Amino acid sequence: MDALDATIAWFRERAEGGIPTSAAEFLDGAAKLAVLLQDLDEELVLAEMAVNRAVNGFMGAGNSAAAAKAQAKALPEYEVLLRLQAKRERISAFIQIAKRRSEIRY
Repeated sequence: MDALDATIAWFRERAEGGIPTSAAEFLDGAAKLAVLLQDLDEELVLAEMAVNRAVNGFMGAGNSAAAAKAQAKALPEYEVLLRLQAKRERISAFIQIAKRRSEIRY
């Protein structure tokens, strides 16, 4: 488990366990996740390039662009790309929520 997943897991455990999280903890977590997104972005680029290479290979074999893209969507590399994109979106949403949460005053 990398640092990004560990940070997410920490918040998940607290949410599932009903453990209150302070505004400072939310803001600290958002800051950590924002920094760690760089690694996820690197993985996303590599995954997208793997899918693009597959599409290029299918097109080089004589398939149309549409057929090549459809074939690439059946590959494990495409699944990895979708999972990374979804993870990126969830983390971005969490960062926005954490920032808002840190502004709440009791």
